[in-house]
Amino acid sequence: MDGARTQSSYLAMTDPDTHAPPTRTQAPTRLQRFVPLAGRDYAAGRSPLPVSDKVRRFTQGAMADARASWADRMGQAGPTTDEPAIIADWAGDLGLEQLITAHAPIGPAASALDRLEALLARQDIALVRRIRPHDQSAWPHATAGFFRFKDHIPDLVRDL
Repeated sequence: MDGARTQSSYLAMTDPDTHAPPTRTQAPTRLQRFVPLAGRDYAAGRSPLPVSDKVRRFTQGAMADARASWADRMGQAGPTTDEPAIIADWAGDLGLEQLITAHAPIGPAASALDRLEALLARQDIALVRRIRPHDQSAWPHATAGFFRFKDHIPDLVRDL
C-alpha cells in the first residue's frame, strides 16, 4: 500500500499483538511513533466470565514491555488506553493521516479497532490494518479448530 509509505503514520498496537510493528520489514514508512491501544478491558473482554487479575496484569505487563522495547526506535508514545475515542481525539489533534495496526480478525481487540476506525473516519484519518505474512499463511488452515490446524504447524514454522 503506497499510502503507508508517504503519509504521516503512527502504529496502533493492541494487546494480542505486541511484537515487532507490522510495517518495519514489510513496507518502509515514515513511522515516528506508536500508540499502545490496550487496556485491561480488552483482557476482560476475552471471556464472558470474570478474567483473573493475573491475566490483566500479564496483558498490562506485555504492553508496557513492548512500549519500552520500541521506545528507542519509535519515539514518544501516544496514550495507552482501552478507549478508542481517546486515540481518535489524539490522532486528530496531531493531524495524523493514518494509524497502522496489525490485523485482528476477531475478539475484543478487533471490536475496539472497528470502533476506532469509525471514529477516525469522521476525521478523515485512515486505519490501515496489516496482515503479517506468517498470519496470512496460517489463517487459511485455521478453519476447524486446533486438531486440524496442528498438522500444518511444522510447515508453517519451517517457512518463517
